[in-house]
Amino acid sequence: MPHSDMDIALIDSWPNLVNSAQIAFSRRFRWAAEKLGHRAFAVVTSDDIEACNPDFVIALDEISPKLTAFPTFGAMWTPPIRYHREVRRTRSILSYDGYLVGSEAVRSYLNDLEFSLGVEKPKSDFLFLPTDSFAGLAQPRGPHRTLAYEIAAGDDHPAPDLVAALKAAGLVSTAGGPPPGSRDDTPSAEGGADRLTLREHGAALCLHTDEQREADLPSGRLFEAAAAGAVIVTDELPFARRILGNAALFIDTSASRANVVDQVRRQLLWLDEDPRRGERLAAQASAALQGRFDLETMLAQCCVFARSVIEGAQRSRLDAIRALPKTESVVLRQAAKPSARNEAHLPERPLVDVVVRIGERPPEVVERALRSIARQDCGTYRAILVDYKSNEAMEAFAQDFRARNIVVTYVTSPDTGYRSTALWAGLARVEAPFFAILDDDDSIAPDHFPSLIELASRHPTSGFFYAGTIRVEDEGGVSPPNLMGPLELQFREPRELMFLEPNDLSRLMLFDNYITSNSFIARAELLNEDVLVNPQLEVGEDVYLFLLLASRTKFQSSFRPTAIWHWRSVSRDQSMLVVDSDRWRRAAAKLALRLAYIPLPATMTLSRVAQPPFVLELGVVTSFDPEVVARSQGGALNSGELAGVWTSATRGFMRLLLSDFVQNGQILLEFAVSGTSPAATQNVRISMDDQPIYNGPVRAWVLIRVERPFRFARSRNVAMLRVECDSTFSPRQAGGANGRELGVLLSKILIEREDRRRRRPQWLRAFVRYMRRRRISAPTA
Repeated sequence: MPHSDMDIALIDSWPNLVNSAQIAFSRRFRWAAEKLGHRAFAVVTSDDIEACNPDFVIALDEISPKLTAFPTFGAMWTPPIRYHREVRRTRSILSYDGYLVGSEAVRSYLNDLEFSLGVEKPKSDFLFLPTDSFAGLAQPRGPHRTLAYEIAAGDDHPAPDLVAALKAAGLVSTAGGPPPGSRDDTPSAEGGADRLTLREHGAALCLHTDEQREADLPSGRLFEAAAAGAVIVTDELPFARRILGNAALFIDTSASRANVVDQVRRQLLWLDEDPRRGERLAAQASAALQGRFDLETMLAQCCVFARSVIEGAQRSRLDAIRALPKTESVVLRQAAKPSARNEAHLPERPLVDVVVRIGERPPEVVERALRSIARQDCGTYRAILVDYKSNEAMEAFAQDFRARNIVVTYVTSPDTGYRSTALWAGLARVEAPFFAILDDDDSIAPDHFPSLIELASRHPTSGFFYAGTIRVEDEGGVSPPNLMGPLELQFREPRELMFLEPNDLSRLMLFDNYITSNSFIARAELLNEDVLVNPQLEVGEDVYLFLLLASRTKFQSSFRPTAIWHWRSVSRDQSMLVVDSDRWRRAAAKLALRLAYIPLPATMTLSRVAQPPFVLELGVVTSFDPEVVARSQGGALNSGELAGVWTSATRGFMRLLLSDFVQNGQILLEFAVSGTSPAATQNVRISMDDQPIYNGPVRAWVLIRVERPFRFARSRNVAMLRVECDSTFSPRQAGGANGRELGVLLSKILIEREDRRRRRPQWLRAFVRYMRRRRISAPTA
């Protein structure tokens, strides 16, 4: 990596917003980078990032996860209280390689978030803030300073009522930055429309939300005002009081609106009494920020931090590999000579044996998988190609394949119809210290195996190590909600952060697989005689292997998305999509039976879920009866009954395993809520994967049916149904003997694809059309 200049990609998470604060900061950042000899690129999608081939990436909003192999850092400059409002944001934060911290409160939040996960990623020792360049002061036009307030889409707009009161009093002018729809990257001689506006007024109102003040995160308005030579009028933000002191004018926004208006009026009159007062304040504010919080200083610190993180990670990976035993292996001598760049630190045997099942896909697809192994940034690896079709062309391909850092072994396996047969044939050939699986149509990032080996070196008592997974759409892409907006520019994102999960054995026990087959390595000593017995599974063989290994070792997650799962929505030739639901059920039942009494950590066994999990058939009206509930994963639920399942608290959830992948569709849900009397009402909130299904008042004991469309960011076969109400009711309150608590009753559900909704059979159309409300009796038993 060059030590003079660096290429930096800045992700604009909201490209379709008008007058976006991110666009304005990105523009300033690129100008500053050019002055310092670096290059910065504004990007939106992962394809944009790949095209500019940067040294590192900065996500300007935590809603944008790491989606490429390039080191990615999160700009953590929004209040932490917002991070947990969407699961998507928390997972995105955990995907980063490091953090550009905006305040000590943010640093504390990140430390707390990582603690229970056993993760500790680098955090900047400087504050990364939405600052500006301070290229000399310009005096306002005219004899008086007036107050300006900038509004940008995507930026915080605190206390709009206060701004309206100031505007009504003639004390502030609001401005919205560049013209609507403009994305002009060319700076004017004055540095842009925002700075021109502030210079003309000579004073800037810099307000913050309660959340920003609590987290001590300054708004970009403060820095823009100082850069324009405007007097800063701000609220009691700790950062402003600590750094600017008497160089800013402070107002108490906790006072009444009339009082705040009076405070601002007196401050503007005070500035008008002596124009030199404003000049002094502006100069002092600029001096307090320049050299410590100006954009050039922050950008230089950012490059030093990024270089340190990247080089430190590379050293850690190399040290972990060098520490592995270097035992002679006949296999390696058959490989092509490694490149000179890696020759000095390569061990004498492959570090990981990677089982790759082949037979039905063409050589060019398999070659992509093997090339991804060869591109590992350090170490030597062996691919065990297991051909279950005994294809002569594939055998020739395996013999002719040459690449650095990889040796290929070709073996055949009988085509029994069980996916497990070829996999277990490959596992029986493992000789390296670690083993892994790579489906022939998937791939891995260049640091995938080295980073997992480094994780293994830090956890010598654990034997299974896995990474997060990025799903790549090989035949197009979608537009996530944050890429949509009023500008209506078309952006297609082919990648999605699919899995980045902590170890949760209860999910695996219910066959909810959050570890993709290409995302792990495991120690070879785990492959004893029992593990190497072929379970003869048509599907689900990876879950079976994981559960079997979980009985013998601890799992560790890297929380780094380095496994690549390739997906084809158009061709629909994914192996999992050609397996019908009956075969899935048979495999799940066989798996549960084989592992029913295998002791798992915390003395758990699969005997408590001996039946396979319930799979919700798309397009079929399903009742939440006792069997469905018993075979489903959920929280705060009573036992199922003929009428459905009641939540046992004001909040409950159920994880739905769907019979096929779906992205756009329709959900029909029948539900009711408890109450102290038939006349009682309470508010009910229902969502599916954070998408609202129902939110409003409901009369007690009345069955309600709601039908709504939904749209997932990506197609998926798992959905989380969450329900919430104001209070619970116990039948004991009505004289019954049962003391259980009842919240919301989930009675029936129908989920179907959008393209099939229009082709409903006549009986189903009639069922939906004539649904009517009916009362149910309060349980007393």
